[in-house]
Order: sequence, then C-alpha cells, then structure tokens
Amino acid sequence: KRNALPKDIDYLGIDNSDVVESKSSDYKFQREDLNKRLNLQSNYFDYVICWSVLEHIKNDDNAINEFNRVLKMNSKLILGVPLNPSVWDYQDIDGGHYRRYRYFDLKKSLLIMVF
Repeated sequence: KRNALPKDIDYLGIDNSDVVESKSSDYKFQREDLNKRLNLQSNYFDYVICWSVLEHIKNDDNAINEFNRVLKMNSKLILGVPLNPSVWDYQDIDGGHYRRYRYFDLKKSLLIMVF
C-alpha cells in the first residue's frame, strides 16, 4: 500500500463511518460526527482540511464552529464545497447533499468564525 500522507506530519482524519474504524490500520482516524461537539482538544490543529464534506453535514454551522474551536490562532481552514444553489439537481440529492453554497454566504459564515 502506498501512503499518500508524508510520514513527518502529525495528522488525524475524522469520519462518521464505521468503515473508517475497520479500514484505518495504516492511517490515524477517529470516528466523529460533525453535527456535534468533537472529542478533540481546543486550539490544537494548524490545519483543518474539509473537502467535499460540509454539504453533507446537516448542522454545518456547528461544524464551522468546531473547526474554529480546534484550530490554533493563525491557522488555516482548507475548504471545498459545491457552489451555486441555482444548479441544484438530482446528483445533489443522490449524493446526500443538504445544500450548495453561495460564495458570499459562506464567506460571511467563515468571517464570523474568525472573530
């Protein structure tokens, strides 16, 4: 197996799936629900990468607040979400999306996170 993550980086993946727990012997994973408070230390992480996840979270405000809580000061959130609610279609529904985002609404939510 090829490990895509560098060995000199301390990382933790989180997911709300029992598959992660059974398949994660080569990776550091913890089962967590982004709709709830995470069982993670505050002000701990330098980066949070959340790619193609937030649109699947029912309570995305909670997830954003939790990212803020677990990130250190002057750290980075790397976020990827589907934009443009006007192109919502069956693929969003089949994919388990709760929403698509408008750029300025998302920016406003993230700016609130910073302060």
